[in-house]
Amino acid sequence: MSAERTTLDEERQYATPGIGTRLMSLTALILVALGLGWLVISLVSLFTDSWIAPANLSPDNDAVVQLNVQVTRHIAEVERADAERIRIDQQIGAIDTSLARLAQLGDNTRDMFQWGADVQGQSAEAIERSVRNLRQQHRMLEGLRDRQQERTDRTRQQLAEGLVGRRELDAAEQALDQYELQITNNLRAINEAQLQLEQARLTSSTLRHTANGQPTDAGPIGGQMPEVVNRQEAMMRIDLEVIELQAERRGLEAMRDVAQRNLGRMREALDQIQARPLWQATQRSVDVAFVPYEQLEGVRPGDDVVQCTWGIFACHRVGTVREIIPGEIVTPDPWGELARGRFVVLDLTDSEAVQERILRVSTR
Repeated sequence: MSAERTTLDEERQYATPGIGTRLMSLTALILVALGLGWLVISLVSLFTDSWIAPANLSPDNDAVVQLNVQVTRHIAEVERADAERIRIDQQIGAIDTSLARLAQLGDNTRDMFQWGADVQGQSAEAIERSVRNLRQQHRMLEGLRDRQQERTDRTRQQLAEGLVGRRELDAAEQALDQYELQITNNLRAINEAQLQLEQARLTSSTLRHTANGQPTDAGPIGGQMPEVVNRQEAMMRIDLEVIELQAERRGLEAMRDVAQRNLGRMREALDQIQARPLWQATQRSVDVAFVPYEQLEGVRPGDDVVQCTWGIFACHRVGTVREIIPGEIVTPDPWGELARGRFVVLDLTDSEAVQERILRVSTR
């Protein structure tokens, strides 16, 4: 009986664990739970965080140097386009000056025609007064001739009656002939003055119509005047020159509009290039990262950049995202396949992190 009791006590001792064993088991269980929790959290973070491909851009980078050369050429093209626009503006200004001078010359020419018309009009008025005086003189001469004719007739009758001698009749006839001669000269002067009056009136009308740009019915007298013809030709040349300059100005304005639009597009492209990290790298070293579009939704300025070993181990913060650069980038991803996305600028507290193949962006 004592032996059986001893065996039962030993079995009971081994079947009931001690407090130390229970504590160790509980600790192990807690550690396993924590490990599983950490593993789950790490795996969730691995699949929810966005990955980025870091890179460092510096002034001596080949891509940066090539971009600098391209930008230098682009700036030269912009300067040439701007110089072309300035040249066109200057040509348009010169044409405007020429048009103003031609307009002034045309006004002066029309003023000359108007002045000539006024002068001819004044001459016509003076000639018309002379014609009136000559006609009055003609009437007076005819009166004197008629009286002298009567006197001559009486002298001839008196000679027949023997009251006067032949000398008196000759003197009377001579006076009558002088009146006839004066009347003839007066008629010739009237005709000449009348012709001058018609010419002056016609010339004045022709010059006035020409000054106003109206068609003239000058006929063979006014239409063939060398002065009128020369002035009309001068005005026609001025009008043709004005038309040519206006057409040239319209062409230059079209060229200027095209140059202005091209210059605007070139400057816009230059602004976009200078906003890229590659251009910023021509001035200083820049830490950037490529983010594919499928990862871009989880990347925002201010998010933490995390470096991990094997994706989930030894994760620690190495910086933040400063800004997202607009504009699409097509470049190989860390696995060698072409991908579309954007560049982001990083503020790294650990400069060695840029050497990693990928980094993670966490919003936690």
